Amino acid sequence: MFGAALVEGRGDEALILKASTNLSLAEEWATGAAMAARLREQGYPASDYVETGTTAGVTWSLQAVLPGEVSSMFTVGQAEQLIALARRHDIDSGRRQPWDALAREISRRTLAELGPLPDQFDETLRRTLDDTEDIDLSQTSIVHCDFHHRNFLVEGERVSGVFDWDIACPGDWRFDLVALAFACQMYPKTCEPEAITTTIAAVWDHCDAPTAAFFMACQTLRALSQVRRGWPDRFEPVSKRMQATLAPWWTSA
Repeated sequence: MFGAALVEGRGDEALILKASTNLSLAEEWATGAAMAARLREQGYPASDYVETGTTAGVTWSLQAVLPGEVSSMFTVGQAEQLIALARRHDIDSGRRQPWDALAREISRRTLAELGPLPDQFDETLRRTLDDTEDIDLSQTSIVHCDFHHRNFLVEGERVSGVFDWDIACPGDWRFDLVALAFACQMYPKTCEPEAITTTIAAVWDHCDAPTAAFFMACQTLRALSQVRRGWPDRFEPVSKRMQATLAPWWTSA
């Protein structure tokens, strides 16, 4: 969708520029920047967005460079820090939106667009969406929406920054815990085993089974849609792996 480039701003400061020819992203990116700013006011190491806007048919954002580097292996110590940071998303975002209804609408539309999945995985996901209609979700806390173990920076073992807030929005902060668990389970070679179990345990500390299953279904459908668009030749094996790996989330609900 878009790339990031290191650029030089006024006074020679280093900034990160993101740009996309999709003008419909302008409002979304501005909202994400506002969510990051809300947390930065609380001392959270979120990206510092200098500005977002549109120019000549391009949506863009400028943000300060966060310190640190992407960790080569997600450790249990880093997992504990990210979980603690995710809990800090549970604040009033200053905005409200029917996040649960929007997430359900997008998930159902994605399910229809994907069509039949191997081994009737589509039926499992559809049943999960149907069976979780009555869950009660927040509409006002902060959701990063892409909170995974490659979207943070470390200095040594200390988490020094969380980035990629472009699609952050008001909603239910617990989705971020489930997104983190999803990524850990789907990419276990990049995680210490204890980091995976710690992350999954954090989900169960904060979510009942129907809520966790709904969030995991939303995350799974989003990921499947991305794979179908970007790597269609890998779609079927990835779908089968998701079904096998994530089975406990559906059965627990």
